[in-house]
Amino acid sequence: MFRKIVILLCVVLLSCSCGSALKQSEQAPEPGSADQAQTGTEIQCISDLAYHHVPSVDPIVYVEESSGWKPYIVLTDQYQGKTLLLRRDSIQEGRFSDYSAYYENSEIDVFLNSSYYKMLSEISRKRIVDTEIRILSRECLNQLKEDTISITRKVFLLSFTELSYSQNGHVGIEGEPLEYFDENQNRFAYTEEGEKTSWWLRSADSTYDSAVYAVGPEGEIGSINAFSQNGIRPAFCVANDCQVQMKDNKYYLL
Repeated sequence: MFRKIVILLCVVLLSCSCGSALKQSEQAPEPGSADQAQTGTEIQCISDLAYHHVPSVDPIVYVEESSGWKPYIVLTDQYQGKTLLLRRDSIQEGRFSDYSAYYENSEIDVFLNSSYYKMLSEISRKRIVDTEIRILSRECLNQLKEDTISITRKVFLLSFTELSYSQNGHVGIEGEPLEYFDENQNRFAYTEEGEKTSWWLRSADSTYDSAVYAVGPEGEIGSINAFSQNGIRPAFCVANDCQVQMKDNKYYLL
């Protein structure tokens, strides 16, 4: 099967209107200070913001990090009965590991569940629930096999399958396709400075020991060395009944 290896090293300059960063000085909503929703639909819980629940509402919620309130995409409220959030902008660039494409306890896995996790406010950390994710088995690397195993994480990367790419025989079935990514433009990612960027998935390319899939700046998919640099977009789940509050036409996770 013909397979295209995408070199994910392009930088595209964008206008300020595309993915501008949230100001760190933005204040959290005070109790009882919620604005009246103007959508005609009452939104109280995080699951109400899930993609396609209310077409007139952007599926974005702001989550408190140590540097301020940051936008997260509310991808679905049917991720093992939980609501799945994905950071809208890449938090930084980094490598997947020093060599191996195996996800469990890789550098990026450790970073997400230690350094990044500590970047979240105490309240935000309390909202995150443990989630089982599927990853390619270590034994499949360099073997063109597709067996997967389950691991439990608080924070994780999305997978090739979840990005709704067609299976190619080089990657395991890691979860289920997410409707949000049926539109290619929803695969685009940006830095907090508003520049398009490539970003890591958790999916190994079983053709090699050291190749991991990443999403290119235009939504293209390709495998690349684990020690390459790509954007990092953390994902995690919260309970469907987590409360949100509206202020200045934005929703905040409480």
